Amino acid sequence: MDARAQRTQNALRATILSLAQEHEISQISVTQVAQAAQINRVTFYNHATSPLDLLTQALREQLDLVRSHVLDSHQDQSLATTQSSPVRQRPIEELGEHLIVHQVMYRRNITPTGHGAVADFLTQHFAQTVYQHLAEQSRHLATALGAAPEHSQSALDATAQFISHGTIGVIAVWLHDGTELTVQRLVTYLDNLFPAWWIRIADGTTNEQF
Repeated sequence: MDARAQRTQNALRATILSLAQEHEISQISVTQVAQAAQINRVTFYNHATSPLDLLTQALREQLDLVRSHVLDSHQDQSLATTQSSPVRQRPIEELGEHLIVHQVMYRRNITPTGHGAVADFLTQHFAQTVYQHLAEQSRHLATALGAAPEHSQSALDATAQFISHGTIGVIAVWLHDGTELTVQRLVTYLDNLFPAWWIRIADGTTNEQF
């Protein structure tokens, strides 16, 4: 991508993040985005297929960085040992910080019951984070879920979906409960809700006994 196209992309992403603070993404038109970004519709379609596509691009760019940082710190044992929080909490801490930065937009676009296109996107992105985090633990997951070893892939898929859907549901309540948003409160909510077998596996402290 050349410098001009990159500038346009950056402007579009900043524009959609701003507009999505004021309107539900389903109510934002291509014309509205193009006018706010001072471009034409043809240029818009060079970068995205819809306002929702543009918004998820902008969020994915940031959330991919969060994921990379979390997974890198998990794999770097020298770094992991210097961090005070348990392994399982780090993805939530990093995600929570991102959510607080964009809290107005997320509150506008995720319902109190965790529904909406943005909630769906966030759920699947977090599911992929869980999946990558636990990929080496699939055998233990199969044991924890009472599945045969040959079903370890299904156990991994099921766990990623279970944890991500539950997490986004908790996030929706956290966003809308009317109190000040803090990462620690989100972490505490989830830590008290996660099952014991998940905590052991996520922290890498599991053994063959469940």
